[in-house]
Amino acid sequence: MATAATNLSCSCSGQTTPDGNGGADCKSESQGKGSKPFCYTSPGACDDGKNAGQLSNTEYSTDACAATAAAAATDATNATSPTAAAAATGAAAATDAAAATNPAEATAAPAEATDAQARSADSGQVASRKQVTTTKATMKLATTMAEGLCETQTEPEKTANMKSMAEASGKDGQLDLANSGAACEAGRRRAASKDNFAVTFAFAETVTAAQIKAAIAEVNVKIDSGSFKVSLAVNGTVVEVAITETATQGEKTVTEWVVTYAPNNTTNATTAAPPATPLVAKVPNAGAAFAGSSALATLVLAAALFA
Repeated sequence: MATAATNLSCSCSGQTTPDGNGGADCKSESQGKGSKPFCYTSPGACDDGKNAGQLSNTEYSTDACAATAAAAATDATNATSPTAAAAATGAAAATDAAAATNPAEATAAPAEATDAQARSADSGQVASRKQVTTTKATMKLATTMAEGLCETQTEPEKTANMKSMAEASGKDGQLDLANSGAACEAGRRRAASKDNFAVTFAFAETVTAAQIKAAIAEVNVKIDSGSFKVSLAVNGTVVEVAITETATQGEKTVTEWVVTYAPNNTTNATTAAPPATPLVAKVPNAGAAFAGSSALATLVLAAALFA
């Protein structure tokens, strides 16, 4: 089973925005329906790291906060449960032994040991990965190319052109290019051919609604002034185009893999059977016993008199 933040360097850097968001306390949450705690990290530190719009040379990550929470839970468990601490020590020893005897398996051992520790009877949580669908705010930019030109772009050219448009907009630091997309669409003037190169940019989770609104307004000012121009690669050549269509705000649904934690329901304790109800013999009281004996004596005496 895959677990969060397998990258050992995936941790919060402690950086924050001027308003205090993104700190190592993981009290900041991403926007959207599937909001999760996040913090800022060094570039490339976490597998899910994404470009931070408000800080240069910085990424943000939810995996880092998940790793912080898991580490805190493990520390708390080890402090209160000698069994869990012993299990962790044993897993580490097993990893060291595997590395010494079989280097090829050394890279896989830490993940297995961590998973085994997480599933131990005294551990409080079990990590698992699942797909989560969220809604991201978007900005759509489009330009009309010469007839038939748009569809001659290769896929790598579309990706490169999307990045060039993001940089030309001046808002590339706020955009999530990994969840953005570009396509050739039919234009209003030439509906028969797909000559509009349209790019739908997703905003990063850390960008607020107010910042999104301001960013689109600033891009439209640039479009209206005629200064939004960009060089695009098309079929091996470079084409200079101007963005003339108004930037519009929208939203898109994004499905991503996220790490979740659930209570560990595994237990080593056995349920004892309820104690059997003791069998207690009913003993007649003294009065009843005496009365019974007297009656018997009377019957015996009567039988002797009439014999």
